[in-house]
Amino acid sequence: MQTTAPITSADLSKMVGHWLGCPPNGYLGQGYGSDVKQILHSPMTAGYADDLISKCRQDVPLAQRVGAGAINLYTYDAGLDRKVVVFEVAGELVTVPGGAQ
Repeated sequence: MQTTAPITSADLSKMVGHWLGCPPNGYLGQGYGSDVKQILHSPMTAGYADDLISKCRQDVPLAQRVGAGAINLYTYDAGLDRKVVVFEVAGELVTVPGGAQ
């Protein structure tokens, strides 16, 4: 009897959370990892958010299988000198480690 374990959107969110916590090139010989701080001091119209989502899809193979609008990136100001970055993956919010500056 063969059984399969379903992968849920919560599992994908955890995978993306791990990816967000790894610095770029965080594994020897691999380009795996994110550079979230790159977008903190740049306007959202610069395209860095789209680049970060594309990098996420490249590094996390399961992220390639979800629809085009299933991964989103938001920022908002928290006080005078803080910006918070939030990843939304299939309707679940993923906190960006160290993303509030």
